[in-house]
Amino acid sequence: LCRRRVTGVDFSAGMLEVARTVAARTHPVSGPPAVDWVRADAMALPFREGYDLAVSFGAFGHFLPDDRPRLFARVRQALRPGGVLAFPLAAPLSASTPAWWAASGFDAAMRLRNALRRPPFVMYYRTWPYSAV
Repeated sequence: LCRRRVTGVDFSAGMLEVARTVAARTHPVSGPPAVDWVRADAMALPFREGYDLAVSFGAFGHFLPDDRPRLFARVRQALRPGGVLAFPLAAPLSASTPAWWAASGFDAAMRLRNALRRPPFVMYYRTWPYSAV
């Protein structure tokens, strides 16, 4: 799928180091795929129309709902015309399961934390209702 160029982006230098380590461990014989690791803010990506595909794993929970249009605009600028943004979504949990209650409790705690502490980064577990996707 990604034969010419792979770029890993994160705001956190620590998370980039984790990614490097996992990539090296995942491909011990052949070595990791050629990856450019870039520390950058997703709201100010340093790329312009160079990518066919952008993939996000869990990053949307770190952006306030009002910031999402700007975030998606920045990602779009990094994509070539016809490029795709892909992000995995788990199947909706049933409210009758312990997992739903755990996810809901964590999400509520994070929303309270974000509102009271005004931390340097936000974190939500459920970033939008499935009906909005």
